[in-house]
Amino acid sequence: MKWANLLKDLGQSKDNERLRRQIQRQLNKWQPILGVTISDWELREMKNYWGSANNSTGHIIFNSELAKLPPRYVNYIVLHELVHQITDGHDQKFYALMDQHMPGWRKMQARIEEPLERYS
Repeated sequence: MKWANLLKDLGQSKDNERLRRQIQRQLNKWQPILGVTISDWELREMKNYWGSANNSTGHIIFNSELAKLPPRYVNYIVLHELVHQITDGHDQKFYALMDQHMPGWRKMQARIEEPLERYS
């Protein structure tokens, strides 16, 4: 039993490391394009959200379950959270920025809003 847990932890560690690299690449890409700079970010297990942004502190939390999704969804979440550094809610400005930078994001949003349990 201990070996099974260790192997599972190692697998999750590798997945999280790959996810960290992917998120950092997307942050490096989108921050200069959007003209925003975040202070820091982290991975955390979250039950209800794929990401969470605090635009007053510039801190973003990404759900570690993103490692289970195709890369395009991770890219969408990174952009989504960075746009929240510009506008707090899902207002017209948010939609305009998302449409400008990621046409087709609405289809991904509709799919990703399904319950997180589906991906677990």
